[in-house]
Amino acid sequence: ARKFIFDLRGNSGGSLEAVGMMCYLFADGGDHIIITEQSRKEEKIVRARDFVSGTTNIPIAMFRDVMINLLIDEKSASAAEIFAAFMHEATGAVRIGKKSYGKGSIQQIFSFEEGDALYLTIAEYVVGNQKIRINGIGIQPEYEVDNPTSDKDNNSDKLRINPEHDPQLRKAIDLLGEARN
Repeated sequence: ARKFIFDLRGNSGGSLEAVGMMCYLFADGGDHIIITEQSRKEEKIVRARDFVSGTTNIPIAMFRDVMINLLIDEKSASAAEIFAAFMHEATGAVRIGKKSYGKGSIQQIFSFEEGDALYLTIAEYVVGNQKIRINGIGIQPEYEVDNPTSDKDNNSDKLRINPEHDPQLRKAIDLLGEARN
């Protein structure tokens, strides 16, 4: 495959480790910065190579020189936003859809002996070599396209999106088709 569409719509995030591995596969060079964690005390730089062991046989930039379009929306957050911002910076991936949620903070749970706990924001992260801020801001797509319409599935409570009624997906496909390689 030489052309990819990643659908990050409705993706509220996931693990930084999973994003790191994906970035390693697509980024040209393991030294590329994925995020910088900024706290009052320090800055911690996290690179694509930090997510693979020295014994891995996964080639860096395994998917170099591919075309990538990313679908994002108001519910794309946290790790999904890291991936969208990083991929745009590192590979030129095009983002299509609506501005993302804007979660760029790191929380930690502090537990106490009595069983109580405190959930506290301890740092903010910025993405890539350009240190793109997303916390409270979100990511603006290169192509802002209306959200798809959805149909209720008769057999469940889930909403189904018919590809024919998905202008964001159509735009992503059209852009890949225009770039013949």
